[in-house]
Amino acid sequence: MRLPAQGSRKGFSLIELLTVIVTISILAGIALPRLRSAIYNAEATRILGDVHAVQVAFSHYVSDGGTRPKNSRWGTVSTDLAPYLPDGFNFATEIADYRWVRTKAKSSPWGVEGGELRVRPKRDLRDVLVPRLAAMANDGVIVRKRNQVRFYMMP
Repeated sequence: MRLPAQGSRKGFSLIELLTVIVTISILAGIALPRLRSAIYNAEATRILGDVHAVQVAFSHYVSDGGTRPKNSRWGTVSTDLAPYLPDGFNFATEIADYRWVRTKAKSSPWGVEGGELRVRPKRDLRDVLVPRLAAMANDGVIVRKRNQVRFYMMP
């Protein structure tokens, strides 16, 4: 039976292990905020995709002779706009609540009748998504309220 030579060792020392753990921790500390930011941007982009679908549906509705679609409850789309939305269209309700509201000329920023799609992100995402939506959308067609963003649409 042979004994290992003095000075040879198996495994890693405590210092080596601690160095690796600290390095991994630093890298994770750098990567996680960027990952979270990318997730929030993806959620805001998904909401803007829903808004765009409603804008297109509203345009088709108006071009077919419609005037002002009916109001809807939170989480639903106006029944007047539903036929103009893509097949299988669903709002991203796990991220935000949506509501269609008719606007009169006096309450519209442009003084014409139309509508607005109100988007209210879920409570734990409001502080992050409301400013992102306002920044990502065209500022001319939105109004940012405390906990929601209103996208105005006109014929």
